[in-house]
Amino acid sequence: MNRAGSSDVIDFELSQLGKQVFADVERASPDPAHLFAIDVKALAQEPSECRCIRTINASPNDREGSARRLERPAARRRSATMVELVRPPVILDILHEHLNELDFLWEQRERFVFSPEWTLKELAAIEDRSEAHLDGLRIGAGHSVDIARPFLTADEAGAATAATFVLMAFELPELEREVLQALKTAPPKSRDGIRIGLRHSPVDSLVPCLSDFVRSYEPQVSATAVDILAFHRLPCPSRLGDLLICPDPHVKRIIYGAVGRLGGPWNTDLLHEALADPDPALADVALGASALLGVPNLAAICRRAAVQSSQPSAAALAFLGVVGEPSDLALLRGAIAHRELAPAALTGLGALGIPEGIPLILETLAVPRLAQQASEAFTRITGASLQLSAAPVTSIDEGVSGKADETEDETLRDGPSSFDIEDARSWWDREKKAFAAGVRYQAGFPVDTAQLGKCFHLLPLRSRQNLYYRERALHPERCPDLELEQRSNLQRSLSPV
Repeated sequence: MNRAGSSDVIDFELSQLGKQVFADVERASPDPAHLFAIDVKALAQEPSECRCIRTINASPNDREGSARRLERPAARRRSATMVELVRPPVILDILHEHLNELDFLWEQRERFVFSPEWTLKELAAIEDRSEAHLDGLRIGAGHSVDIARPFLTADEAGAATAATFVLMAFELPELEREVLQALKTAPPKSRDGIRIGLRHSPVDSLVPCLSDFVRSYEPQVSATAVDILAFHRLPCPSRLGDLLICPDPHVKRIIYGAVGRLGGPWNTDLLHEALADPDPALADVALGASALLGVPNLAAICRRAAVQSSQPSAAALAFLGVVGEPSDLALLRGAIAHRELAPAALTGLGALGIPEGIPLILETLAVPRLAQQASEAFTRITGASLQLSAAPVTSIDEGVSGKADETEDETLRDGPSSFDIEDARSWWDREKKAFAAGVRYQAGFPVDTAQLGKCFHLLPLRSRQNLYYRERALHPERCPDLELEQRSNLQRSLSPV
């Protein structure tokens, strides 16, 4: 689906459409409250089976209540047909806008779930906005389902996620079966969107079908089912060994992540294979899975992979900052002198978080092609954002060791420096006394490796993920099992300590 305009514009348009529909109803009825007696807040709090069979026309005697209800079913879940979903008098364009916004917002949410800048607060804000649009679609009931259904298989990931949320919102078995059927037959992008939607929906009733998908279907469908079960920490049939050696890189990425959550047939050979793979995303997932599973000597594995003469691993170098020690500063410094490894080395410096790395980062700010990564590493450690500068610089593209880069002899054109280096140096001269030597910092917080600590929920999302990886890699026996991709309110409800 294409998102038309900004959120503010859409919200304004929806408000105008809402005013128009109530004006039209008022002209047709002396008391339009009888026709639109729906209390959205109460509706969201009701059991789902009452939401979907609510009647719309309220009698005058029901004026104090939100709407008249049919008799509550005896059982919580029951076989249902689409006729039970009412089709209230609504403006269909508004429902389309709700679905469009739900698509856009959840796609953004997934993109920033491990942002180096966002915290749980920003994640919660976008989730709250998404839930408000889903509430609007719940009110649309049958109309909303009709609108959402085609997007389950439209080969757009965000649209499929939004459609999954709509159909799952009513907790009707027939709609749940539609989602499962789409998961089996949808194009790859849609299947991935459905996977995200089912990650964040109640799936207990779907476990038998998902387990059957794992055992009996093609690897793409099977891997998707494994991921959903693993995300919810539900039992998974034993087919992980076969899926781990599937040649499809997308299947591998999903299964590596699932193994990290559930445990399973993992070994260092699989990690080395992933580090040598041309797909950098596969290496990242494999390193994360290894950390979650507490693979012994993970830091040593990263060191060897980062310095090997043939195909040194940039992913391992960056991850060394997560699981390594202050002594790894020398290795990261040396890697910055190599053009292809320098960005990963700066990422590793930011993850390592020790103040001894700040002078090296400030020095690298003078290399324009590395200025952005250096700025991100500086902010990640200190929590301070660097100021932009328009001061022109001319330099030879050198490593910070002072020697010209051996891989490429290139003179840079005159141009603007990305950041105000002198301002950054002045800030550090003023504030460095607040940073203790040898202590790891993230966003200006000292992070205790003995436990995740009270600042865990305050850190940027990427820093939280890396800190959790480190704790699981070094102390798996005392680190709790957390799901850092679940909704923010669920994460806040769990103590990381």
